[in-house]
Amino acid sequence: MTENDREAYYAKMGKAWDDGLSQGTRIDHNKPMSRQDKDAALRDSFAMPLAPFLNNAEPIELATHVRFYGETILTLSLSEASSVYLQFSKDGKVLTDGPVYVLYEDQVIRQVNHITVLSNQ
Repeated sequence: MTENDREAYYAKMGKAWDDGLSQGTRIDHNKPMSRQDKDAALRDSFAMPLAPFLNNAEPIELATHVRFYGETILTLSLSEASSVYLQFSKDGKVLTDGPVYVLYEDQVIRQVNHITVLSNQ
């Protein structure tokens, strides 16, 4: 893989991530939220699955694992990473030790600020 190919791949992955964040968080403004929904949104925690972002990014065929860098480093196979959730808020407040938490099975990895898709190269 040449440097230009690698940069194009990273640009595509970054765009897919940005699109997923902006499009995945849209609210249907034609449907008003009830008072109960508003209260729940402010009270509850917010997390979203990583799988749609991975699928949309279309990792190269050589991609095998995803590594999450936070308070500890967690490396998962692509299939395992599809069951990960990224948590952005807790109890209606932005995470103070974020930007995100990785929720995987019974693990919570805090302070995650970098995610890398790895290949066998």
